Amino acid sequence: MEQSEKLRMVSGGLSEFNPEEKRQLILELLDDHLRTMFVTPKDIDETIKRISFTISEAINIAFS
Repeated sequence: MEQSEKLRMVSGGLSEFNPEEKRQLILELLDDHLRTMFVTPKDIDETIKRISFTISEAINIAFS
């Protein structure tokens, strides 16, 4: 409940910012490491597993 009240106070203060000020605040808060992150599909692990299996089978066939 306490955190919720703090969030309301912060969000109330943000409503006074114009869009450019909000953008500048977000850019200042973002860490450099977060800027290089990207979203992957939910099934990325399964996709990588299938691709690695296919590559390993191709290598096995090539050297058999």
